[in-house]
Amino acid sequence: MGFVPRLTRPTAGNKYYIRKANGGYSNAIAGKPTDKDCNVLSNCVGYAYGRFNEIGGYGYCKYLAPVNAENFIQYKGSCTVGQTPKLGACMVWQKGNTLSASDGAGHVAIVEKVISDTEVVTSESGWGDKRVFWTQTRKKGSNGNWGAGSNYKFLGFIYNPAVKDEPKKPAVTPTVKRDTRKNQIQVKVTNLRVRTGAGTKYSSIGYAKEGYYNYTETKVANGYTWYKIATNQWIASSKNWTTVYKVVKTSVKVDVAYKKATSLTGKYKVNVKSGTNLRTGAGTNKPSLGVLKTGAIVHNYGYYNVDKTNTKWLYVKTSAGAIGYCSIKDLKKC
Repeated sequence: MGFVPRLTRPTAGNKYYIRKANGGYSNAIAGKPTDKDCNVLSNCVGYAYGRFNEIGGYGYCKYLAPVNAENFIQYKGSCTVGQTPKLGACMVWQKGNTLSASDGAGHVAIVEKVISDTEVVTSESGWGDKRVFWTQTRKKGSNGNWGAGSNYKFLGFIYNPAVKDEPKKPAVTPTVKRDTRKNQIQVKVTNLRVRTGAGTKYSSIGYAKEGYYNYTETKVANGYTWYKIATNQWIASSKNWTTVYKVVKTSVKVDVAYKKATSLTGKYKVNVKSGTNLRTGAGTNKPSLGVLKTGAIVHNYGYYNVDKTNTKWLYVKTSAGAIGYCSIKDLKKC
């Protein structure tokens, strides 16, 4: 059976949270205020000690010791310690500088969900806290203190031997450059989940970064159209967070370039603030294939045509591979 997170308080009769003197498994002191159903609560030590062993289902408290919270790592026994969050791990904070309780006893909590390497959901209790039990979302933060106050120092995660490491999730496919020749979807937010299939029933492997992704397939599920951006990687589309660019095949033909001047060969950039049209032929009367933004780069191999005013229109290729004509007046040779 896989790991089952505890998101509600322990119920009456759960021996992992009851002192041995009262028929339970715990050596911890009674909590303050003392809970009538689980008498090691309220206390972070009594809770974390019980929960760490409850996960293993040993029928007794096999690992750790109900010492001051900041000393848990000193009593880790055969358990290993690290800085990366894992399910079932015990988070340990030191309070003050001495590890002697003279300047505070620290705090402990249990990891119930791992959102990312920098965000977890914990279950906790606290000495003197009337809540007895709570869950909390904790973020590592720039100081690495996982949401604790400035007088606390995070020491590490004690890994639970009863919880096996989950297979590492595949990395979300990276963004690509905009390419008018390919079907693409643009992600405009930072919290769009990438799932292993088309639908919310599939597991999340992370978040798509802002930018463009090529897509190869679409499906409809849960009221959304889902786009396949890589093998076993799908994102849901909405006008609020994505823009879809589908290649539309047309019968528009680009005119043949009849003139050539070797001196024109080279790389050009669009040199007008408003951008310039890429057209099917020489002249503003020719259909536009799209607007090239200022600074966009195009290549010419010497070929061109002229319009009725004898203005040269260079036969160019864009960095995305599109072919057409741009007025030489709107270009500057690089």
